[in-house]
Amino acid sequence: VTETTYTVEGLEPETTYCFTVTAENEVGESDKTEEKCATTNKKAPTIVEVGINPDGSELVYLPVYDYSAYSISQQIYTSNDIALGSGKIRNISFRVGDKGSAATRQYEVYLKNITASSFQENGEYFELSSSDKVYDGSVAVGNKQEWFTIEFTTDFEYTGGNVVLCVYDKTGTALNSSSYHNFYKYAASGRRLYNSGYNAYNPTTLATSASGMSPA
Repeated sequence: VTETTYTVEGLEPETTYCFTVTAENEVGESDKTEEKCATTNKKAPTIVEVGINPDGSELVYLPVYDYSAYSISQQIYTSNDIALGSGKIRNISFRVGDKGSAATRQYEVYLKNITASSFQENGEYFELSSSDKVYDGSVAVGNKQEWFTIEFTTDFEYTGGNVVLCVYDKTGTALNSSSYHNFYKYAASGRRLYNSGYNAYNPTTLATSASGMSPA
C-alpha cells in the first residue's frame, strides 16, 4: 500500500478484527505497530413486506385490539412469508388501517421459531417463555394509514423457518370509539388467534390457563 489509509473489505458484521502495521522503504521493513482492534457495526436491516394489502380491502384488529383494556394475539409467519434465510430480527413494523389516532400503548412482544405453519384447532396457543420476549415497553401507535416500528430490546435469532409472533397490549385502559385502531392484515387466515377483555393476561402461562383464543 502506497497511501496512508487503506479500506479493508469483505468484513462480517458484529465481528472483532485486529490489525498491525509495518512500514517499508529502501532500507527495509519496520517493526510491527501495537495491535489495534475494532468491532464492525450491526448488519443493516432488511425491510420485508409480508402480505401487504395496499387497497385496504383486508383489515383486522391485529396485532392488538385497543378498544379493550387488554388484548393478546398470536400470528404465524412462514419461511415463505419472510424469505430471508437465517439471521437476526431486530424490529417489526405494522401499518394502521382506516381507524385510529396516535396513542402510546404498553406492549410485550414475543417471537419463537416453530415448525407448524398453521393453528390446528380453535383456541390452540403456542407456549412461550420469558426467553422468547424481545420487547417490553411503550409503543407509539400512529394515526390511520401510518406505519409504526417496534425496535426490539433483544435481538431475535431467526433460524430460517416459521415463527410465531405474540403481541400483548397490557396498557390497562381502552381507547375510545373514535381513536382505537385497526391494521392491515399480514398473516393469512388460519394463522391468527386473538383474545381481548378487561383482565390482564400472562403470555407465558396462557397456553394452559385460557381457552378463549379465537381465530381472527
